Amino acid sequence: MFLKVNQLKLSGVILILFITSNFSMPEFCFSQAGTSLGIKAGAGLSRYFFIVAADQVPIYQNFVPVYQTGLIFNQLNKKNVGVQIELDYTQKAWEQTTGESGKYKVVIDNIEFPFLTHFRIGKKKSAWIINAGLHFTHAFNARVDSSGITNGSIIEYAALKYSKFDYGLDGGLGYEIGKDNGIFLIQIMYTQGMKNIIERDPNKVYRSLNQSVFMSCIYKIPLSKKIAKKK
Repeated sequence: MFLKVNQLKLSGVILILFITSNFSMPEFCFSQAGTSLGIKAGAGLSRYFFIVAADQVPIYQNFVPVYQTGLIFNQLNKKNVGVQIELDYTQKAWEQTTGESGKYKVVIDNIEFPFLTHFRIGKKKSAWIINAGLHFTHAFNARVDSSGITNGSIIEYAALKYSKFDYGLDGGLGYEIGKDNGIFLIQIMYTQGMKNIIERDPNKVYRSLNQSVFMSCIYKIPLSKKIAKKK
């Protein structure tokens, strides 16, 4: 049942991306059509939402500070609608505490590929940016801190089976300044995982989905306009 719900969500997002490809902005929006490449770096908060299988109750966790950096390819048409594809290094994490000093904290290093629909709403040298789409993630490393944890005080996470792959939904808002020589953008993005990181165990964890929010600084260089000037 859960898999069918996820498939319906994924199909709905793909349909939205297809429809918005023909979406046009209001006439007062200045067009910044072209191709750009950029870099980004940011920080955020992350956690995994766990539900215990036997009792169907959530395991309350703390958000953990995490980091993100990456490369960006952006293509915008004359209607101020386009696509943004990223290659990111992203941390995701969770932390469960017990008693006064017990802590089980996991920080996961990931390579992430966001595929976003990109909207620009604004003037010639400044505008609001809206991004929405999907991400696909591959985990390649994890660090565990289990200081103060005693046997039986929490679920034995190390004995569970984990998935290295994840996918989910992205959405966010930003504001950019600049034009031909470079564009500086500050944005906030929320990501919601749609795949359980822990394989379901009928006696332990039933659901394990990631929730993260990042604030990033982005610098983009418009490529197509610079190339046009050289001709």
